Amino acid sequence: MADTGALSLALGAYPETDFCGKGRIQVVRHGRYHPVHLFQFGGETIAELRWQGPRRVGYTVTDSDIQYDMKVGHMQRKIRAVDHDGRGSRIAVRSNRNYIRRRMYIQMGNGDNFLVSRSETERWGGNRLSVRKQHYVNSLLVFHFDPSEPAAPILVDVERLMKWEISHFHMLLALISARITLEHRWTATR
Repeated sequence: MADTGALSLALGAYPETDFCGKGRIQVVRHGRYHPVHLFQFGGETIAELRWQGPRRVGYTVTDSDIQYDMKVGHMQRKIRAVDHDGRGSRIAVRSNRNYIRRRMYIQMGNGDNFLVSRSETERWGGNRLSVRKQHYVNSLLVFHFDPSEPAAPILVDVERLMKWEISHFHMLLALISARITLEHRWTATR
């Protein structure tokens, strides 16, 4: 229950009674060379993603001691995150060649696995990443972003089913947002 307490403070609701799992988080980028991404829900900042170099990322939850140190792998196919208990989680894609068509996999430190599938939402190039657990039919989180415009905000739809996976909420946000911002860095260097 300690993990849900930080989320209840961040969202202003208690998962057991009030939190239904439905909402929209906006991720706003600040800075150019060492960008900081602020996760805002209802006008309040709930977390921060900060690039600390070309391969190191930090994720910090506001008003909490939850912090993840992340590192991008040497082929930029994996991003590993370590929480305060020393458990490692990772997001991986099998190959960066045609990465738009490939599925991503998330493995949590406790053994839970998630799938991330990508789809194009409009003809001007907007993308959508849907996160679900292997045995779930519906999505937990849906990320909307424009891969060609790094300054555009990332919108995260939190679905009702997320209340059953609330202990993984911030780790999922951190790993997938780090992957999206890594892809933004690729398009900026082209």
